[in-house]
Amino acid sequence: MDPLVRIKRAILAGRYAFSEKARLEMEAVALQSLRIQTCPSCGSGRIRQVRRSWSGEFRGRRYTVPQLRFFECPACGKRAFDPEAMRRIESKSPAFAGARRVKKLA
Repeated sequence: MDPLVRIKRAILAGRYAFSEKARLEMEAVALQSLRIQTCPSCGSGRIRQVRRSWSGEFRGRRYTVPQLRFFECPACGKRAFDPEAMRRIESKSPAFAGARRVKKLA
C-alpha cells in the first residue's frame, strides 16, 4: 500500500494529528483551503467540493461532523480534506477527547 495512503488513513482514524507548529506553518503559507481539480487517486477531473454531514468511527464509537466541506471524487469515491475540515473532524472525534481535556487544563 502507498505510504501516503497509510498516513492519511492513520490521521483520519485518529491515531495521529497535526501538531500546533505544523498548523501554524500551514497557515503561514496559506494552505488553509485546497483547490483540487484532478482526483489524486484516479486522475478524474470530476472531483467536486461538497458540503454534508460526515461520519467516522473510533474504537467502536461513531461520531458525526455536520455540514463538513471536503472534496469527493464521484469516479472512485476518494475524499480530500483541507486543514479546517481536519480540525472540525478532530474536534468531534473521541480519539482527541483526551487532548481537548489537557488543553483546557493548561
